[in-house]
Amino acid sequence: MLHSFPFNVDNQQLPQQFTFPFCYTPHPLVEWAARYVMQIYLPRLQDFKVGKMMGVLVVRTAQNDVGFLAAYSGELSPSDNFFVPPIVDYSAPDGFFKKHNDEIIAINNQISDYQQSADYTSLQQLIEQKKEANERQISDYKQQIKTNKLQRQQLRCSTPLSTSDLDALTKQSQFEKAELKRMEKRLDNELRPLITELNTKNQYINQLKTKRKLLSATLQEWLFEQYTLLNALGEAKKLNVIFSDAGKDVPPSGAGDCCAPRLLQYAYTHNLTPLAMGEFWVGASPTNILRTNGQFYPSCQRKCKPILAHMLKGLMVEPNPLQQVANKGLPIVYEDQWFVIINKPSGLQTIPGLTSRDSVSERLQLIYPQCNIAPVHRIDQYTSGLLIVAKSKDVLAAMHRQFEERCVKKRYVALLERRPIHDSGTISLPIGFDPDDSCRRMVDKENGKPSVTRYRVIGSKNGYPLIEFFPETGRTHQLRIHSAHPEGLNAPIVGDGLYGKRGEPMYLCACSIQFQHPITADFIRLDLPEEDWFLH
Repeated sequence: MLHSFPFNVDNQQLPQQFTFPFCYTPHPLVEWAARYVMQIYLPRLQDFKVGKMMGVLVVRTAQNDVGFLAAYSGELSPSDNFFVPPIVDYSAPDGFFKKHNDEIIAINNQISDYQQSADYTSLQQLIEQKKEANERQISDYKQQIKTNKLQRQQLRCSTPLSTSDLDALTKQSQFEKAELKRMEKRLDNELRPLITELNTKNQYINQLKTKRKLLSATLQEWLFEQYTLLNALGEAKKLNVIFSDAGKDVPPSGAGDCCAPRLLQYAYTHNLTPLAMGEFWVGASPTNILRTNGQFYPSCQRKCKPILAHMLKGLMVEPNPLQQVANKGLPIVYEDQWFVIINKPSGLQTIPGLTSRDSVSERLQLIYPQCNIAPVHRIDQYTSGLLIVAKSKDVLAAMHRQFEERCVKKRYVALLERRPIHDSGTISLPIGFDPDDSCRRMVDKENGKPSVTRYRVIGSKNGYPLIEFFPETGRTHQLRIHSAHPEGLNAPIVGDGLYGKRGEPMYLCACSIQFQHPITADFIRLDLPEEDWFLH
C-alpha cells in the first residue's frame, strides 16, 4: 500500500513541517499523488460513480525512501490493496458487528413490512377517510347553524313576534348548539376504536424501534471501543476517551473513518514518518454540501478535530494560518463623532475569535479608548471592504434597525475562477449550517434561511471575470456559496479556500455602502476606488 514516486525526491523537495490539516495549501508532492489517484488509479474502478472524499499522505520509510499512501473516507466497493484499510475492520461474516448489524437490518425490514402491510395501510386510510368525512359533516352542520341564525335574526327584525314565538326561536338555537356537541361526540366515539386499534399497532412498531435503538447504541459503543488511535509519540488513546477529553459526550457517527485518521494510523503502525497530507473530493458533488471534483479540502471539524489533536502530537506541524494575521493598518474612509468606516483588509477578523484577539474592534478600541467601539455589521475574515463601526451603543442600536429593515444598500465586487453562464440574474438558495464543520455553511433547502443575491458581470481583472453582487439578505458566506454552488454561478470566488481554491487574498470586496446617518439624517454613500479593492 506504499506507493513510490516515479522520480527522485531529494530533501529540498520535502516539506519542512507537517500540514496543518484545517487550513493548508497542498504540497507539490501531495498534489502529484492526488492526480495519480484520480487520473491513473480510479479509472480502473468502473463502478466508481458516487462522490467521495479521498486523501494522500507523503511518508518517509525507515530506509529514508519517500512514497505516499492513499485512503478514502467511509466505504468503497470494490476496494483492493491500493488504499490503506479502515482502522477497524468489522466486516468479518461471523463477527460481533455483522451479527448485531444483521439484527438491526432485520428489525428495519420488520418495521417496513409491517408499515406497508395491507392491514396497517388500510386502517390508516380508513381513519383518514373517516376524519375527513367527520370534518365535512361538522362543517356542513356549522354552516347550517349560521344560516338558521341569520334567518332568525331577519325574522326578529321584520315581523312582530309573540313571546312564545321568541321562545321557540331561542329553543331552536339552543337545540342546534346542543346537537352540534352531540354530533361531535358521536363522531368521535365512532372514530375512537379505529384510533385505538392503530395505536396498538403503533405501540408494536415503537417497541421494535426501541429495540433497534438499543441495539444500535450497543453496536456504536462497541465500535468506539475498537478504535485505539496512535500519535507520533507512540501514545495510544481510545476514540471515546479522545472525545471525552475534548468535552464531547460521545463521538459522532463515523468518527475515525475519515481519510486523515486512517492514513496516520497506518503510517504509525508501519514505522512510516508522515511528511505532508491532503484531502480532496472525487466525483459528483453532494446535493447540499459544496464539493468540486479534484479540489482539496480541510479536514472536517466535527469528526476529525479532536482525533487529529491527538494523532498529530509529536509531529512538527505548520502554524495555523488563520491565527497569523499580519499587523496591517486600518485605512479610515469616513469618520465623525458617532462612527468610523474603514476599508477592512482581507485576513483581519471583525471581532475577536476563539484563537486570536486581533480584530477591527480590538484595534479601534485602542485608538478610541473613551468610546464603546462596536462593529455595526460583520465582514468575513478574508473579505475586504467597507465596515461601519459605531462609537456608542445608541448609534449601534440605530444602525442595527436600518440593517434589520434592509435600508442599508451594499455592493460587492469579486473575481471568479471562471465566467458564469449568465452575465446577470438573481440567485436564491437557502443557507444553513454545515453539521460537520462549524466554519462552513451549506445550501439547505429544508431548514436553511432564505438567501437572495443579485449579480452582474461587469468586465475582467487580472485575467478573471469581474462581477458585482447586490445581496438582498445577509447570511454568513452568502456570496461565496452563491458563487460556488452548481445551482448558483458554479464559479467560486478566486482565493476562496472553503468553497473553491485557496489563495491569498480572497478576491471579494465590499466596495460600496449607502445608508441614512442615524443622527443627522443625511444620506451617506461611500464607494471605494478600484485601486483600493481587495486590500490585504
